[in-house]
Amino acid sequence: MAHEMNDSLSMSVADLKRVFVIVVDGIEEDHGEVLCIEGGFYWSISIDEFFKIYEYIDNPIPLARRRLGDSLDELRRGHRGGVDDLIRRLTALAGVLQVMGLRISPGSDVHSDSSRECEPLWISIGELSSIFAQSMDRVQEIFGDRIDLDVDYFWAVPFDCIFETDERPAELTIGQVSESLEWLQNLRDDVSRVLPYYLVWIADVLRAVGHAAGGYGPER
Repeated sequence: MAHEMNDSLSMSVADLKRVFVIVVDGIEEDHGEVLCIEGGFYWSISIDEFFKIYEYIDNPIPLARRRLGDSLDELRRGHRGGVDDLIRRLTALAGVLQVMGLRISPGSDVHSDSSRECEPLWISIGELSSIFAQSMDRVQEIFGDRIDLDVDYFWAVPFDCIFETDERPAELTIGQVSESLEWLQNLRDDVSRVLPYYLVWIADVLRAVGHAAGGYGPER
């Protein structure tokens, strides 16, 4: 579902970087420099399908079981160049941030499928910050200083089902990138209420950035 460019679907690269730093600084203060995150599998929707609201109103959207460790491995391999590589990295980074935001949010009741072994995964705030900064540098090369997004509504797996990957969720929900951006812009202006869940909203925006990047470069 495409939209005309407007302020509700636009954010500067600098502001996105700043919001990320605010969130991870808060996480480091509460949880330390090195995080141990419950791994395992989670449901993932490809960027190509993520924003196709109308196409899947009456048909099931394709879902993929993705392993958190594989997403981290993708990010740790570093940039290999090209728009397609950036889109893959943004997809993996969005998955990692979403899982982290859900796992460590206060009062979170999300859990993994008990039939699957969930290995603990270790990641430092420093490593995560480096991965994010490298991805944003590449985004800035493509978009310039400001990111104008071309999509708003997206499909989302309910959080109480996202780690239950032995059975497809009975239904999906619909989110809005503009709402996620609004939360991030509010945090930029008032850092007093930072929570790990902001990583989930950053993940929503990264997927939209990946979708917009698909219109750039000879590979696409």
